[in-house]
Amino acid sequence: MTCGAPGDVLTAELVCQVFDVQVQIMREPVAGTPMCLVERSTRCTS
Repeated sequence: MTCGAPGDVLTAELVCQVFDVQVQIMREPVAGTPMCLVERSTRCTS
């Protein structure tokens, strides 16, 4: 299990492992918090 602040632990690799989708993690421009965008509607390849 991963513990910590979202900005420290939320990674594309973690989302792929948990949800089996390809995403891009970036900073939300106003609040500066992590934002997750789905890159493809397909399953992860790794």
